[in-house]
Parts: sequence; C-alpha cells; structure tokens
Amino acid sequence: MNRHHPIPFGHGFARMAGALTLLLVLAGCVETRFESLPGDQVERCDARWVGNWRFVSSEDKREAADDAVFIAIGAGCRDIRVFEKGKQDDDLTADLHFARVDRMRILAVQLIEQKDKGKAKGEWDGGYHYFRYDTRANRIDMYAVDHDRVAHLLIDGKLRGRVEMVSQRPGVHRQSHGRSQENFVAGDASAMVEVVRKPGIFEKRPSNSLIRVDSIPMSTAPAAADPSP
Repeated sequence: MNRHHPIPFGHGFARMAGALTLLLVLAGCVETRFESLPGDQVERCDARWVGNWRFVSSEDKREAADDAVFIAIGAGCRDIRVFEKGKQDDDLTADLHFARVDRMRILAVQLIEQKDKGKAKGEWDGGYHYFRYDTRANRIDMYAVDHDRVAHLLIDGKLRGRVEMVSQRPGVHRQSHGRSQENFVAGDASAMVEVVRKPGIFEKRPSNSLIRVDSIPMSTAPAAADPSP
C-alpha cells in the first residue's frame, strides 16, 4: 500500500482517467466526489488491468474502429498509453488507486488540473471519483456512482457532505444547458468504507468497459504490453 506518496504517471494515464470521469458528467454535468480513499486496502496497481484494451462506453459500443480508444497498460501499471483519434488532453494529471472493500473492487480517480497546481485548495476541492469494477478473463466492467441515490442520502442525512444542484440559471433570456449537480461525500477512509457498503451506491449496469485485445490496431501503436506483473 502506498496511499501517501503518489506515483507520477504520464499523459496517457491522465487521458484514461479523463475519459472515465467524462462519463460522469455527460448527462447534464453531474458528478460525485468522495473526500477520502475507501479504506486501507489500497494498491497502486491491479495486475488484472495489465495488457492491451479497447475502451468502450455504454454510449459508443457501435462506434467505428477508427474512432475507438485503445489503452496499453504495462507491468505494474507503470507504463500506460492511450491511443485515439484526435488530440490528447494534456490539461489533466491523474492519481489512480485500486481499492478493495469486502468483495468489491473500486477504482478511485483523483484529477488535478494543471492550471490549479500550486493554488490553495478550497474547503470543497479535491476528492476522488469512484468506480466499482468487475474483472473477467478478457473484460473489465466499470460501474459509475448512482448520483441521484447519493444526493438523496446526503439530503436525508444518511451521508455527510453536501449537494449543490442547479436546474435553471436566473434570467428569462438565459439559455438552460440542463441540470448541474455536484455531490461531495465527506469523511475519512473508514467512513468511505461504510458509504460504499450501502446498497445502491453504484449503478446496476456498467457505464463502460475495457475489452482485451491482442494488439492495438493503429499504425502508431507500440508492441503489445507485457501482461506479466
């Protein structure tokens, strides 16, 4: 376990984290952040993630091969490269943690915007995005947080933290861009364990998946990642 000394990762790792987090906010800018990591059983790598993968969200399972996102994860999760059509996002760096709570596996993602580095953190800044995940031989399914469920638990006082939701800005001439909602669950690592144990914290269906591939079918792809730890 290495919870207090983050390992620096390259832009490919950040791009993967950005892709995961983007899934949280596509539907009207909705997100949930947790103040702490979930418990003490936290590692910097899960060896089952090592290999070559195609990243598939629940919204793009029929996308063209040219538009697909591919991820190569090297031994120890030390070398992570992302290949996709278009520009790579260099505005984010990421800190990823693989946690275990009872029989659940949880990916905790902490994003840091480059423009905010060195700035004093506000009271509600920081935190982690959680994904529950299941692994099979050739597939990893990831389950996003049920944001509405968490919001209700916060409002009812069953979780500690805050909910901020905006459905319409003031002004009759201002165009509405849909709901904006931010949940923040406060507490230490032991409190987060109790949070993720509550029924319904995560969605019932996967929000995205990684599908194992033998190699990355792009001209810029490196040699296949070594699956050995």
